[in-house]
Amino acid sequence: MKIKKSIAQKAEQEQSLKFTRLIIRSILFLAVFISILFVIKRHSIPQTRLFLSEIPIVYTWLISLAVIIFSWAVYLGIVVKDNTWHKIKRVLLIGGYNTPIDVGIKWFVLILLLIIAAKISPPSLYSNINALHHGIIFEGKAILSEDGRGRDNRFVRVSVESRGEQYRFEGKTKQFGSLLNKEVHITVYQGLFSKYALVEPAVIFNSGNFLQEKRQEADHR
Repeated sequence: MKIKKSIAQKAEQEQSLKFTRLIIRSILFLAVFISILFVIKRHSIPQTRLFLSEIPIVYTWLISLAVIIFSWAVYLGIVVKDNTWHKIKRVLLIGGYNTPIDVGIKWFVLILLLIIAAKISPPSLYSNINALHHGIIFEGKAILSEDGRGRDNRFVRVSVESRGEQYRFEGKTKQFGSLLNKEVHITVYQGLFSKYALVEPAVIFNSGNFLQEKRQEADHR
């Protein structure tokens, strides 16, 4: 009886130690992930300017989701050592109320990754990574022409022409819908993977009067 009790106590201690290690490693992983996001955000897209993407915005969200799932896979395989098929299957095949606590924690980490990435790195994680290394293609005033609607009414396709070159982007309708066929101050960048553009808000809000001011200047002359 004493031997069985000793074995049971030892097993309980080992289980408690594993659980403690899981909590500590999960917290450290999340801390590193948040730190990386802040570094990326500091050197990428400023929140004070409105964003246009060369590729559809929904695609940037899907790529961002893939990056987060990959990060979670790194967490499972390297940080918490779920690197065998049996362990991976145990995590993926969750069973509702019968889900073990450690498996629930691992899924909770994924949910936190999604929330943290959405909060810290708008408009998307991909867009901020893409902007880490960039070069200016064009900067100045240009007409923001409508180039068709996006895949749904939330997005609008726009085009900008400069020096004979035409650049096509997608933006949010609520931000750019009222600016179509108006002149704005825009900067077009070549990022790591795709082009993107930023529009100055201060100029946006005055852009509605820009053409009228031009006409007044012409009449005055």
